[in-house]
Amino acid sequence: MSDKTAERVASNATFLFAAQLITGGLSLITMVLLPRYYGATGIGVYHLASSLWTITALLIGFGTDVVITREVARNKERVSELVSVGLLLRIAFHFVGYMSVVIFAHVAGYSSEIIQIVYIFGIANFLYQLGHILGAALYGLEQFKILALADIIVEVVVTAGIVGMIVAGQSIVMVAAVSILAGFSRTVFLFLMLRKQTVLQFIFKMPLVSWMLKEGASILTNRLLRNVYAQADVIIISLFVNETVVGWYSVADVAYGALLMIPNIISTALFPTLARLFTHEPDRLPSVARRSLNMVLLFSVPMGLGIFIVSRTVLMLIVGDEFVNSVPVMAGFGIVTIFTSVNIFLGQLLIAMNRQNKLSILLIIAIALTLPIDLLLIPWTQAVLGNGALGGVVSYLITEMVILIGCLVALPKGLFSRQNGAFALRVIIAGGVMVLLTWPLRNAFLFWPIIVGILVYLAAAFILKLITQEEMNLARGVWRKGWQRLRGLFVTAPN
Repeated sequence: MSDKTAERVASNATFLFAAQLITGGLSLITMVLLPRYYGATGIGVYHLASSLWTITALLIGFGTDVVITREVARNKERVSELVSVGLLLRIAFHFVGYMSVVIFAHVAGYSSEIIQIVYIFGIANFLYQLGHILGAALYGLEQFKILALADIIVEVVVTAGIVGMIVAGQSIVMVAAVSILAGFSRTVFLFLMLRKQTVLQFIFKMPLVSWMLKEGASILTNRLLRNVYAQADVIIISLFVNETVVGWYSVADVAYGALLMIPNIISTALFPTLARLFTHEPDRLPSVARRSLNMVLLFSVPMGLGIFIVSRTVLMLIVGDEFVNSVPVMAGFGIVTIFTSVNIFLGQLLIAMNRQNKLSILLIIAIALTLPIDLLLIPWTQAVLGNGALGGVVSYLITEMVILIGCLVALPKGLFSRQNGAFALRVIIAGGVMVLLTWPLRNAFLFWPIIVGILVYLAAAFILKLITQEEMNLARGVWRKGWQRLRGLFVTAPN
């Protein structure tokens, strides 16, 4: 990976990370306020309608956003034709999806309040779907500053709107209506920004419709399989144990999802570059892939092992003694995080190389494996250890290992080298030293194991030459440019 490429990817990741921090902080406000003012019933109504549209939106999208991003990254001249067909498909699919959800809501006998919110979320979803196509094109153009601003604008509108509705004493239905304004704001902003990046024209090519549907179908299949795979443990725990054990597992699972923010940001920032290199500079792809894998390992190993160490302290601080049985589950998810982080990157690499069908096959294998393993381990860990959630996390670990091996087999031979294996071994050694020296502090005030863990890992990384002086110089340059651009995110309008 050249210094220029590394700087661009790091800059993209900086914008994504900043947006995540800001939007996460704002969403925390609504997360606290909504339950307090509308109670369990109001929140239940809101989230039921939201869940119906979350599932439907996945089907409406049909994976076309990923296809557009990948193809725009390879050829910027195709923006207009890809966006035109993508928008038409979203409009057609949304009409079908809207009618389906509305009919289902009426047939299921939901209350008038739920049905009103279903209608409202349907309008908002339509606006968001149009914005997703525009955003996919900007993603392919690597306009991460614009995408970060769009996310921040949405969260500001949502937070301000919800707070305003609460202050005005409005119903949960009016709170839902805020989503329409947020969707409209995002789509208009993205449209205006995309017009600044390229000349937009309506170009309709019928053959492109069938091609996009074919390509999108494999992405959609992948997403559906991943959802089934992710939810399998929870479903089986609920069938064989009880809601309390599901709660133990779910608390740890939420923390696990938060841990994946960094690998998701890295892989997202890399995707356009990987897609472009695959088509235009295939000789450079192995070098970029190898350094990227090393980077993912460098971050994910200490992060996963760190959670393994401080899982008790973190959970007791956040949720209290009621969830003490979540501690070993969260510790287990810390280990799972390492494998999942690598799998996220390898999955993006497979999609960038048009090998998403192989990723879908791997997910089918993982689902086929996780069911019998869950059926064996969850009842056993509940009977022997009094915690069936442990069986779920062990099952997850096994299947993530299988997916990792499968991804490496599915990728072209020679893409990675022995250097990656040697680097992974040195990272594991550095992580092991961190665990050994930090473990005695696992029950201390959270600040101390975190600081000691970071210092020990950095020292081991330098000694084992995981971080070279050249990379340090590059990191300092990236930091300076990233900080300047981050300041520009709030001071100047995007170009």
